[in-house]
Amino acid sequence: MVDVKKAAPTDFPRLLEEWKAAFPEGDNYLEGRPENALRWLFGTWLTKDPKGFLKIVTAPQFEYSHWAAQVMVRTMPEKAAELIFGPTHGELDEYFVFDGAGELAKHSPALYLKMNPGDTIDLQPDSHRSNDDWETAIASLAKTDAVAAGNACLRWKVEKNSSAIERAFLTVASAWKTGDPPMKEWVDGITEPVLRNLANHARLCVLAEKDPRAALAELYSPKFEEGREVNTPREILSQFAKADPVGALKLLKDVEGIFSKYKSGPFDEGSAEEVEKAANPFKDLSPGRYAAGNEVEENGVRYAILGEAAGNLPDDPTELFATLKKWSADTESGDSAWQLGVEADLIRRKGQSMSAADCLTMAGLWAEKLKGGTDDTTFKKLAARVAEVNPELALASLDQLPESARPSFAGEIIKQFPDSDPAGNIALFPHLTAVQWDEEFGKILGANAAAYAEAIASLPASTTLGARESFMEKWGDQDPEAAAQWLESLPDDAVSKPAAAGLFHAWAAYDEEAAVAWVATLPAGPIRDTVAGNLAYSIARRQPDEAWQWVESISDPKVQAKARLDLDFRWEYDAPEKFRAALDEARLAAGWPKRGAKPPPPDPSDDPFR
Repeated sequence: MVDVKKAAPTDFPRLLEEWKAAFPEGDNYLEGRPENALRWLFGTWLTKDPKGFLKIVTAPQFEYSHWAAQVMVRTMPEKAAELIFGPTHGELDEYFVFDGAGELAKHSPALYLKMNPGDTIDLQPDSHRSNDDWETAIASLAKTDAVAAGNACLRWKVEKNSSAIERAFLTVASAWKTGDPPMKEWVDGITEPVLRNLANHARLCVLAEKDPRAALAELYSPKFEEGREVNTPREILSQFAKADPVGALKLLKDVEGIFSKYKSGPFDEGSAEEVEKAANPFKDLSPGRYAAGNEVEENGVRYAILGEAAGNLPDDPTELFATLKKWSADTESGDSAWQLGVEADLIRRKGQSMSAADCLTMAGLWAEKLKGGTDDTTFKKLAARVAEVNPELALASLDQLPESARPSFAGEIIKQFPDSDPAGNIALFPHLTAVQWDEEFGKILGANAAAYAEAIASLPASTTLGARESFMEKWGDQDPEAAAQWLESLPDDAVSKPAAAGLFHAWAAYDEEAAVAWVATLPAGPIRDTVAGNLAYSIARRQPDEAWQWVESISDPKVQAKARLDLDFRWEYDAPEKFRAALDEARLAAGWPKRGAKPPPPDPSDDPFR
């Protein structure tokens, strides 16, 4: 330090080299003494020889540019700002400019915002580093002068980054003090509608944290401006539900009104026409997000209220159901479809963080509440949690679960380990429903087809036609020859047709020549008729003659008639002339009118807008 105090301007480059030798670990490990020593050196150098200092520290690739920028901002903020935002900033070291801007934003926010009022200056256009200094400056200024920070926000170019202005307004609203002018008056004075909308959104969100009822009351007074989607209703309702879950549920009940019971789910009531008559009470609050449709679920209102209400529920399942019963009485909802829908949603949310044993208990209590009714969505959510946390427990408890809950639990257990325990999974098959087979399990088990083929073949046909097709499609992706060999072991009847179709689709997708050769080897019968029709449809546009030959080779007249109609649909008005008579005959036999040739193009003279 003595050398630094006595140093002449020409001595500082030498002292910098000596400093580097004294602290060889470099700037990645600067802390304590090394950092203080470097700051002392830079601070003295800047005072005695600012030109020499800047010549060294602003040069590209200068090793300690961050610390030099920090010292300069603290010592000479105006000069630092001139350099950083001046016309020659692109010639300076990247890190000096970028880190200096960050230091200005933190320690001299008013100066930063004066030099860069709307974050319009791109300090490092080619840099890999992000620049959020504008938001930092707003937050720093708001601590001492929220009004000034808010006014700075008004200079922001919304089109450039609307999410940043939203966050900045929220910061300003949080820092607004009682002694300042009322924020509502300030917001109402904003002339730009989009900015006024965003500022009002931030003000109400902050108000909701302190007084959700007051924020909620304001939500219904002046309408939000056109042209901007904001989250205000959802966030205010979320705060309201956190403070008063019963009050929020009452509000939700009133808001959803008649169309709450039409929400898609296990408790549907009413027709689509009745749903269409229902008005969305949030449609005028924020055009865009809240005018999107008739279902409140789409705009997040129900999500916000139930998400926070779930946090107010006890962790113990028995106490949880007692609380739900009390809430039902307090909201005067009884066991209505609306109340059951709310309870189902709350149970699903709560179950995501519960233990496996508590989820099993919840499933039993919920089934008891439904008096044997089904609620696949809720049971599936609980089952997924149990299968993830403790699938062995779910397997051991399956027989103790109510019958309505077993399919969901069995299905989630199978999904948890479809490859590692085929025998255990096959034992669960009787619990699965026909819908589960058709929609989920064929493809899942097809990934390990050899282990499940025999069990799939022995299942009742009435419950597994869709599963057989997806099972074979998955198997055909992996080993079509093995899948074809298994198909030969099945009876040649209607039950095997979906499996044959699944195999053909998979095989033809990546090796059509091999798939066609396989179809040619099949003996006459339902399986061959099915895949011949599929093959004809797939090649109809590329090979119309071959497609027609395959259709003509189908032995079952009903299947052949359908295949002809499929070709007619595939060709539309481009059917080859030689097949049109037969196609028209097939259409007439099916009760359809003749189509014949492609219709002529419209006459331009008929266009009323010419």
